[in-house]
Amino acid sequence: MGAMQNDLGVLDTYQPTKFKMVTELQGGWFSQVGGQLSEAQGFDASHINHVTLFAWEKGFTSTNYYMGFGGTNFGDWAASSITTTYDYDAPVRENGGMTERYFAVKALGDFIAEHGAQLSRTTLEKAQSKTDDRAVIVTVRRATDGSRFVFVRTEQRRGSHQGTIAITTPDANPVEITANYELGNYGAKVLYLPPGATKDSDGQWYPKAIEMPKRPTELPKAVTITEARMQPDSVPTKWQSIDPGKGEESAGIYDRRFVFYRAVVPALQASAGGANCFLGASGWARLGWIYIKRALAGDGFQPWKLHAGSIGRRV
Repeated sequence: MGAMQNDLGVLDTYQPTKFKMVTELQGGWFSQVGGQLSEAQGFDASHINHVTLFAWEKGFTSTNYYMGFGGTNFGDWAASSITTTYDYDAPVRENGGMTERYFAVKALGDFIAEHGAQLSRTTLEKAQSKTDDRAVIVTVRRATDGSRFVFVRTEQRRGSHQGTIAITTPDANPVEITANYELGNYGAKVLYLPPGATKDSDGQWYPKAIEMPKRPTELPKAVTITEARMQPDSVPTKWQSIDPGKGEESAGIYDRRFVFYRAVVPALQASAGGANCFLGASGWARLGWIYIKRALAGDGFQPWKLHAGSIGRRV
């Protein structure tokens, strides 16, 4: 959160009189080829709840999740190093499904529906707060109607936190406010106190718990696949050369979904950094995305090692 806090703090100096907006509040993260898929990277409901309330605690009145709805990286439109799935572990998944992260966002939306107009016009109140847990951070924002929003969070990823907060306002006639809190792992909550309220029992903690939908227990039986057929792609007959160091874009290719690659092997030599490949009697082999052709006499397999050389790509 330190990097995010520094980035948000830049706006306080750069444009202190402007409203604050987060255009890419991270709702998860993408997955890279060879790495973990988004859902395995640890972005749970507490994460999206925490970063959202953190932004609101800092006075941001416009937030946009990236991604709010996961998608697909067709033809490497995002990047060639990113997996085809761009699920992002977003609140709404690539396949349209909804998980606990969606309902965490829904609970935050319910809070904004009730108090967004007040919260968007709050200012930071430099109140003094005391708690017996040093891992708990407290921030108070005050609305123009006198109501208050007490943000309480912890950046600890393990264990729960319970206790009492004692808050003293900076007014000429200070107001003493007390609140009992309970936070889970990486927990974050906000207490709404109407004008004149001085204890949590006179207000309301948010986000409110949302009941998860009941999933069906009687599911259809699994379908057994007894036969599967495969239609191999035909090998291209026309190829287009790409200069060394250039990419598909230099040849006007902006969609990598239906592209064949061919490497010309200059000689059969053993060298460091190459990649072994075995060619059959047909003269074709596939190594990753690269197709290699070599005319062979007779049957059997012959080992080859790939070297740096010209690479052709089919348009």
